[in-house]
Amino acid sequence: MEEFLLSHAVRHQALVRKFVPHKQGADKKESSTNIVVATRIRPMLENEISSGQVIATFPRRTANGVMGSAVAELQPLLPFAWEGNVATLFAHGQTGSGKTFTINGLKRHIAQSLFDGTLSGKRGLHITIFELICSTTALLSLYWKTRSATLKFLAQERSVGSTTELLQLIEYASTFRQNVSTEKNDVSSRTYEICRMRIENLAAGVINDGILYLVDLAGSEVARDMAQHTTDRVKETHEINMSLSVLNDCIRGLADISAAPGETSKRYIPFRRSMLTKLLKHLSDPVDGRDCRTVMLACVNPSFLDTGATKNTLRYVELL
Repeated sequence: MEEFLLSHAVRHQALVRKFVPHKQGADKKESSTNIVVATRIRPMLENEISSGQVIATFPRRTANGVMGSAVAELQPLLPFAWEGNVATLFAHGQTGSGKTFTINGLKRHIAQSLFDGTLSGKRGLHITIFELICSTTALLSLYWKTRSATLKFLAQERSVGSTTELLQLIEYASTFRQNVSTEKNDVSSRTYEICRMRIENLAAGVINDGILYLVDLAGSEVARDMAQHTTDRVKETHEINMSLSVLNDCIRGLADISAAPGETSKRYIPFRRSMLTKLLKHLSDPVDGRDCRTVMLACVNPSFLDTGATKNTLRYVELL
């Protein structure tokens, strides 16, 4: 199939140039929920271009939900957490779509913003970075100990006092991320990396600390990308896809409750089905009581060989 597509790349580009997208309807009314969906289309890589692949995924010029235009939607997360609330950003997409690159870039921007004086008030910052292994054992690996040190449902928190210190800790943590080779990516992350920043309000009488979660989800894969995988790798991929499905169900349930607060008792949210959603209970449990904002960032590969995976990613976030 890939050979067929590559052999017709020139015809594909000609058809793209002739394509006229239909006019967009009127903008939808702003949602009453605290869930935002945005998209980042990563650039084509040099090896993709040299192999004859061409772009097949294009943003609309006026699309408000595309990363770049959606910076205004992402920026309020940090001030929201700074004021004692809970903010969460997920990066979702197929293996090799640029999730880790995007999350790392956002971490650097946040590290600058936390200490540049633009946010009012005095705060203490405490950070935890750990990975959740997608398996029945559900172990959390502590980055700041040894590579073999694993504890169940426990992670150590570090206090940081400057941008430099925070960036050094983030960079150090990234060296411990577990990667494996897959059909789509030689260094695919097969775990969820969770960066938790607890923002402590040092003013007297303040009870709740703000929390900002940055979650780099494990890459989703379709059957075509698993054709040469070992039995263990196939099992691992199925577990990842199942966990992502549970996350989707939980966020959809949360959105329904936000839209109809009086119907809370009638909506079942299956957060206990996945270790990830158990860990992020604030996101999926309506009785938790904290004000939350959530951003789901869909990362996609623009190559025409990956249009199927791109559609799957966009369908996933479209349901939110």
